Amino acid sequence: MVFKKTRSILSNSSRRGPSRAIAAAMRADRDDMKLSRKSVTKAALLFASFLFIIMAYYMVKTASRSMILEDATSAILPYIWIGSALLLMILVPFYQLVIARVSRFKMLFGTLVIIAAALVAFWFRFEEPTVAEVAVFYVFVDIFSVVLVEQFWSLTDSTYRSMQAKKWYGIIGSGGLVGGIIAGFTAAFLIDSIGMKTADLLLVSTGLIGCIAACTAYLAHTGLFADELPSVPEKKQARSWEILKENNYLLLVAVILLLAQLAAPFVEYQFMTLVEQNYTDQEERTVYISQIFGWISSFALLINLLLTPLVHRVFGAIGGLMIQPTVLLFGSVMFMIYPVLNMAALLRVTDRGLSYSVNRASRELLYVPISAETLYRAKAWIDMLGYRMFKVLGAAVIILLTEKIGDPFSLAQLAIVIIAICISWAMSIAMIRGRYHEVEEASHIHNPLSAGRG
Repeated sequence: MVFKKTRSILSNSSRRGPSRAIAAAMRADRDDMKLSRKSVTKAALLFASFLFIIMAYYMVKTASRSMILEDATSAILPYIWIGSALLLMILVPFYQLVIARVSRFKMLFGTLVIIAAALVAFWFRFEEPTVAEVAVFYVFVDIFSVVLVEQFWSLTDSTYRSMQAKKWYGIIGSGGLVGGIIAGFTAAFLIDSIGMKTADLLLVSTGLIGCIAACTAYLAHTGLFADELPSVPEKKQARSWEILKENNYLLLVAVILLLAQLAAPFVEYQFMTLVEQNYTDQEERTVYISQIFGWISSFALLINLLLTPLVHRVFGAIGGLMIQPTVLLFGSVMFMIYPVLNMAALLRVTDRGLSYSVNRASRELLYVPISAETLYRAKAWIDMLGYRMFKVLGAAVIILLTEKIGDPFSLAQLAIVIIAICISWAMSIAMIRGRYHEVEEASHIHNPLSAGRG
């Protein structure tokens, strides 16, 4: 492309003399090289920022999961999940009001300062923590991930404004998977080999928060990041639910995404309960959980690199969506037969790994034929309310089946619920197949990734 521009400039400038033409071409080449270096630098900084965000999150996520099993039992988890989801539903509207009035740069730095201060405060309190303190920390970690990841992608959207520049998104997003791999196995190493305590992971996370701040500050200092108020469309969320009711295609998309969210608490509950039963020492438990997180990210990265492109070429978006419920269904059948920790861990790794890789990429293809305005309004309900409502529903069903009925379900029997969810999930995907092609054709979008597939 650089050489084409050089030839064009030489041709247009040749009438003014060869020396002036060559000088103009050299200036154009230098400008292109500067632009290319700027794009690579920007992508590298955003990649590093996302890597540090996920590393910081996985450090405290590992600690929160291990601590809750030390000071309480897995039976408390569904109650915490309900509390966390309800709190987020309350905080999201307030958060949106704030970001509409504060620049991204100030908002991100303010968030980083608050999170770092809170982590240090929690670390001082965790000499002899109470169950309430550990539960609050667990909820704080959930909010930590939602807020920082949302702010990161808001920052990324503000730095990339052209569709051509969006090509960097895949590379930047892979920073999260790499961060998960590094954090998972590093946390295990720090505790198993260095001798750190579980609570010390909070200080490691605080240091990583500083790295995020450094990357963001450099983006701002070099002019790669525009410090401006985000443009938040007004009055577009009021009819989010109505949009879903009026659009059968979007309603099916929402059902598919929310059924995946409904199944996740059951898989996690089975895994965490068996971890509690098999690991009574906190540090050993932390090492095991952190290694599982590392394997989840490793599996997701491997699937993204090797399987996802192949699946989309051969089977399209619909085929990609079918993989996770199919694997989860057969895995749950195996868990009913062998309800042991290794099977629960395998189910957890494959479920989350597929969710973070081929399922995520496939679900984004479902959105391609939808107009930007309609998509914004529909996703407002799905992302902000739907996900959390279905997580509350899943947690409530776990409480009902394991505590409130006369003959409580065992972990193996909970797999029956997962199987029922997976069947409904797969049926919903089959139902959307025809509608996906209809909507795609009606949209007149010729996307090479989705056209003629499904």
